[in-house]
Amino acid sequence: MKSPGLAGAFYGLAALVLVSALAVNPWVGRFYRAQSVNYEDVMAGYFQWSLGTVALLACCGWWLARKRTEGWTNLCVLVATISLVVLADRMALAWVGLPYWIVDERIHYRHRPGVTRTWLTGNPSTASDLGFGDKLIRINRYGHHDDDFPMVKPAGEFRGLMIGDSIVMGHGVTKDEAFAGRLEGLLHAYGSGHASYQMINTGVQGYATSQELHILEESLVFDPDFIVVGFAINDVTRPFRGDRGITTAPHLMIRDLAGIVHASPLWRYALNETGFGRLVQVRRQDAFRRTGESWTLEVQQLSRADRDDPDFRTGWNIVLADLERMYTLARQRGIPIVLVVFPETHQLYGAGRQQPQRILAEHARVQGVDCLDLTGHVEEWLQWDLDALVARAGRPQPDRSLYSSLYQLLANFYFMDPLHLTPEGHERVAAVLAHYLADQGLVKIDREALTAHGHEIRERGVAGSGRVLNVIVPSQGEALLDQGAALHALGRYRTAVRVYERGLVQFPQVSIQTRLHRGIGDAQADRGRDAEAQMAYDRAIGLAQRLADDAADNAADDAVRHYLGLLYLSAGRLEEAVASFGRDGGAGLYTQLGADLLSSGRLRAAANAYRTALTVDATDRVARINLGWTLYVLGELDRAIAEYQRVLVVGPHIVAQCNLALAQLARGDVAAARAEYLSAIARFGADQVRRSGAVDDLRALAARGVEADAARKILRAYW
Repeated sequence: MKSPGLAGAFYGLAALVLVSALAVNPWVGRFYRAQSVNYEDVMAGYFQWSLGTVALLACCGWWLARKRTEGWTNLCVLVATISLVVLADRMALAWVGLPYWIVDERIHYRHRPGVTRTWLTGNPSTASDLGFGDKLIRINRYGHHDDDFPMVKPAGEFRGLMIGDSIVMGHGVTKDEAFAGRLEGLLHAYGSGHASYQMINTGVQGYATSQELHILEESLVFDPDFIVVGFAINDVTRPFRGDRGITTAPHLMIRDLAGIVHASPLWRYALNETGFGRLVQVRRQDAFRRTGESWTLEVQQLSRADRDDPDFRTGWNIVLADLERMYTLARQRGIPIVLVVFPETHQLYGAGRQQPQRILAEHARVQGVDCLDLTGHVEEWLQWDLDALVARAGRPQPDRSLYSSLYQLLANFYFMDPLHLTPEGHERVAAVLAHYLADQGLVKIDREALTAHGHEIRERGVAGSGRVLNVIVPSQGEALLDQGAALHALGRYRTAVRVYERGLVQFPQVSIQTRLHRGIGDAQADRGRDAEAQMAYDRAIGLAQRLADDAADNAADDAVRHYLGLLYLSAGRLEEAVASFGRDGGAGLYTQLGADLLSSGRLRAAANAYRTALTVDATDRVARINLGWTLYVLGELDRAIAEYQRVLVVGPHIVAQCNLALAQLARGDVAAARAEYLSAIARFGADQVRRSGAVDDLRALAARGVEADAARKILRAYW
């Protein structure tokens, strides 16, 4: 007997599946799904499965409309049920997507060949916060974050092999922004002697040295001419132990591969490659995250620890044995190999925090392998950037107590977090490697052009880029205050205010709130926002008076009274400042306070301190000269000139006369400035004028672009 009703049901199901196919596919999905590139492969898979299911359901309906046997009816229902279950699985997979890695029994995981993803799926915990979520991860057919290239090296090609973890791979950057891609570009631009250059980026996020050793073994098929092993010190704190199911990258295992590496092949496939399995993995993440948290030891502890420290001895033994095997592999094949050590930002400018670098360098020396420790290079970049920022902004040299916070701020230009490099950081690393290859005679390169390129990217550093510093607000009150002070010292007043305002929400303690309001007042004052500055100062003074009322002893009372005096100075309430400092308030005290405030970048407050010193003692030439310099930095050139002239009325003074000439030049009065410089040279001698700092000040003025031609002409004429 025919079954027209059942046949109609099959046709109806086929129509519904066809509608879903028209909605769930890579061409339509991009209009309604964010980050659709991450799901194009699974949506294409669903589209193909759904078309197949439509054809199957339609055939079943057609068959049932013509056949009368119960057996055929049951068979069609069974086939349709299985097809719809499989299609539901494909729908689930189209929703959750596939990770860009696959399971590997020996090294736990590797990149999924031939896929494209965004970094939002590569590391969602940081990508959205740091703004690189839309950048693409493109994995080639070999599983590399790289472009495609032939396995057999073409004649005349120079190949480099980059081995490492997320730093080498280029966490948060595109394949062309990673240092492997940058180095390839530099060699194409400035190299000679080879028909082409191919830098092979085999880095994989989260890999440790044992996994990298395996990648090196299998990548020798590409016939590299040199090998770079990139090393991050967390390889020691999170060693790869395949026999115990522990990986260096618990965050990767947690998110996508949790608990399936050591399962049977069928179960692995079910959990990692099917829609229902991927849904199960999402539900299992929290349990594995709690387990994964115990796998990580503090990198800060490692930074100061010896190789035999009980907490890290096992990690060091694993890592150094792996490195030794890598060196041996390269040596057996006659391939030059270099170890490149990447620092974490907390290690910068701290010799006591660089113990891992010393251990690695000594091990490489014993093995006869070059070691490029990038720590010193990064420190040089930051110091140059700091000097350039200060010079271009016409700021006073910051107080040494702020340098740690300043370096950490500037490091955010090259590091997107304590370990991973920004595109600018990768560009600098590529330049270092290009120089290394040239120095080793591995490539012929136009050194003059490469050096010019280095100067160009240095000029495009923090000072030249115009890029806003990536400010990560600290979680501790003192660190936040230091960061605000560092931003102020760089002239980033608006950002400093934002940091201080964040602190007002985070830290309710009266002592910290007082300093935060003072910081806001100083920043607003130097921005020229006098009304906002006075409001902040008034709040700070009110809180400081509360602290004075609560002072438990004379020492505490003296400290609060001293701080109140500073607040009155900042607010321009000079009589109250003098009253607050009382018997201790001699002219020398205010001159010293002015110098301290000036070195911390608090220009208006420094000017008020110098004015108070002159109120106490109008003959204090040091205070008047320093007041003139503070006004010059503030751009109040007429007032600065007037102060210097008052000093010179009393008698000759080399600093006052040179600063007067500088202020006149900055105002555009070139003839008067030239006359003052000539007079100073005639009176004191050219060498003495140079030692007074006049030449450095002229160069700084030229660097800022203020009367630059005139400044350079004066420098050429007299020095």
